[in-house]
Amino acid sequence: ERLAHLVEQNIAQARYCGQLIEAAPDLELMAPVTLNIVCFRYNPGSWDEATLDRLNNELLLRLQESGTAVMTATRISGRFVLRASITNHRTRYDDIDLVVDAVQQIGKTLTETGDY
Repeated sequence: ERLAHLVEQNIAQARYCGQLIEAAPDLELMAPVTLNIVCFRYNPGSWDEATLDRLNNELLLRLQESGTAVMTATRISGRFVLRASITNHRTRYDDIDLVVDAVQQIGKTLTETGDY
């Protein structure tokens, strides 16, 4: 029962993350959140796919190097996307907020500087 509760908690946190992403004008949910995995990308507007791929790849590297979160990447319909897999029983909703905020801040910095 306890293990089932922890798995359900991570799934609920993934859904919460998906809701934050859907509410953000500069984030794009790239797949439905059905379990504990959230696939999304930073998208500041009508940029071409190749540029969005480069931007999100650099964003992922900077997010990892900052120590804020360890996410992976995947491709969905050929598009580079960030992949958050929420599996730690110690994850809190504040952690989800922190990661989403960090993605937005790093993405904004990269778009302003063009350093990607």
